[in-house]
Amino acid sequence: MNNIASIDFYGLKLSAFNITSLTDYVKQCIQRNNKIICYGYSLGTIALMKKYPQIFLYGRQADIIVTDGRPFYFLLKALGTRIGDNLSIPNLVNLVLDLCEKNRFSIMLIGASSETNIRAAKNIGLRYKNIKIYPGHDGYFDDNTENQVVDLINNYSPEVVFIGISSPRKEILACKWKAECSTKIIIPCGGMIDVLAGITKQTPHFIKKIGLASVYRVMQEPKRLLKRNLEIYIFCFFKFLPALIKSILLSKNKNFNIPAFCKIYNA
Repeated sequence: MNNIASIDFYGLKLSAFNITSLTDYVKQCIQRNNKIICYGYSLGTIALMKKYPQIFLYGRQADIIVTDGRPFYFLLKALGTRIGDNLSIPNLVNLVLDLCEKNRFSIMLIGASSETNIRAAKNIGLRYKNIKIYPGHDGYFDDNTENQVVDLINNYSPEVVFIGISSPRKEILACKWKAECSTKIIIPCGGMIDVLAGITKQTPHFIKKIGLASVYRVMQEPKRLLKRNLEIYIFCFFKFLPALIKSILLSKNKNFNIPAFCKIYNA
């Protein structure tokens, strides 16, 4: 089995692939009982690192790391970094669901409210007739009851587990569960369970293609996302990107390190 190549983007590990090679790799991991975590970095993820360093510490343990957002992908291209195909986490979830449908693989959803979780599972069942969907669990469990979720996963042993919980908890759980659970593919997917449930809409392709997916998401949930995204925009466009451009393009300093920058700024 051919592994997916990794590249270093100023301290961040990213995966270089095309859609076909990635699909084949995930399929072979399931068939050969290889456990992997599929994750994604975006400009928003980088902004959150300064507040939650666990995102980087646990995110770097992922086996597949995609570019979760066009602005981040545009940045890589502008700096001459080639990673192959751009694939966001929502599109990765859809890709894996299609793979599960074709190969009759099973899945489990962990996250969101109980009602939303059940609704998302029902919608998947209506669309994908060949996927075995095991009863999932909402995202409202703590450290004292987490063992119940682990037991649930191990009892059913789904091939794929989607974790629809916010950062940095989803990153922490993904790494713990890779060691503790019998599932093969773990994908921390944030609010994607809400999308699968039909509560929020996935960003239209043309909006995503021009890099305005986050704006579309804010328009859907302004009360929940506006303040957080404003903080992300301010950090990215007035602190991170100017520092990156100054260091790499103006000072010709190729040793710029993104995790270190976020840590220094947080201090």
